[in-house]
Amino acid sequence: RLSGDVFDIPGGAISFSLGGLYREEEFEARSLTGASVFTSGKRDVAAGYAEILVPVVGDANKLSFVQRLELSVAGRYEDYSDFGDSFDPKLGFYWEVDDEFSFRASYAEAFRAPTLVSINQEQTISVGAIPAFFFTAIAPEPDVIIFDDPFPGYIALESFGGNPDLKPERAKTWSAGFAYESGFIDGLSLQGNYFNIDYTDRLETPGLGSLVQDPNFSTLVDTSPDLAEVQAIFDRGASGEIAFLNFFNLPPDQVQLIFPPAFINIAEREVSGFDLNINYTTETAIGSFSAGVNASYLIDYIGRVIEGAPASEQINVLYRPIDLKLRGNISWSKNGFTMFTAVNYVDGYRDHIDSSIANGIDAWTTVDLSFSYHTGERFESILVDGTRFGFSVTNLFDNDPPFVATRFGLNYDSANADPFGRQISFVIAKSF
Repeated sequence: RLSGDVFDIPGGAISFSLGGLYREEEFEARSLTGASVFTSGKRDVAAGYAEILVPVVGDANKLSFVQRLELSVAGRYEDYSDFGDSFDPKLGFYWEVDDEFSFRASYAEAFRAPTLVSINQEQTISVGAIPAFFFTAIAPEPDVIIFDDPFPGYIALESFGGNPDLKPERAKTWSAGFAYESGFIDGLSLQGNYFNIDYTDRLETPGLGSLVQDPNFSTLVDTSPDLAEVQAIFDRGASGEIAFLNFFNLPPDQVQLIFPPAFINIAEREVSGFDLNINYTTETAIGSFSAGVNASYLIDYIGRVIEGAPASEQINVLYRPIDLKLRGNISWSKNGFTMFTAVNYVDGYRDHIDSSIANGIDAWTTVDLSFSYHTGERFESILVDGTRFGFSVTNLFDNDPPFVATRFGLNYDSANADPFGRQISFVIAKSF
């Protein structure tokens, strides 16, 4: 990496940064004894980047309402031995109105190749029966096979492991934000940021629950597979090309569903929203107090699973992001003692899988609490100084996550809540 100043202009010194890297990656999956390699992959990656920062307005030439103005231009070139090359630019500006207000904005493009594990991990396909009551979004052929009366089910091919057909992700991102440091109320600050991310070939792992219950992903399941296609998969298993599990020796002509690989690219994903942060800090005779609120609000979470499919809004539904999340906090500190508490709020939303849930899914509120003491240099002892003692409680009141009547028996939304309840931890940390 090489960086420094090029030359001076009225706004200040133009600065630059140049850099590059080369790396080699390798993946192997071996047997327990290490005697044989199931699957492997390798790649090499070369990359280079350049960035220049131009201070158009600075201390020497500042204007009314333009105390500082900076422009930045950057670019990154990457060359993957297995996915080709990509050049991704980035543009940005920063505008400082005065000592209180500032604005910023940026536009960038991005490229991310799948990991070697997601491509080369050993592929396993199993033949099994899935209970019919799991399904809500898929409507297979009506000739249901009874495998354990009275629980009818469908015979399906499920895929686990890597997907050698994965494509790299690409994204276009732009954001704009502001910062305010109050000159009227000491210690008050406000920050806000809007973001918009447009993904192409977004890498996702929808899982069995989404594939059989979420209409947005059910189109990926082949509900009327061709017998020749099924036979080809059975033949690959028989030849040892893939790991193939068929414990009940089910024949190919009984297979009714073929599920996609565990890792897939979906055609498009657009995410937009804004974050807001308010903080206030003050010093008093009894210590330092701080309070704040962090808010995150998603405007859109739109997805198009396959090319040509209609785009669908997937916000505020089961297993997808929630529009509103809040975290408020207050803390006190004095002479090494610190007390901190936070209230977390996740907004309520609807159950798009089970339409019989008329009232939707409840909001969820939890409280966290922590207390710590840092000795600093107060005791003038090498054994005691630099030691922090901490005690914290997550989900202080042991609030259960909102109930969700899932068909897999978890009864909570694993994407937006956790079932662990109250968690208590003690920490002793020593620095030298």
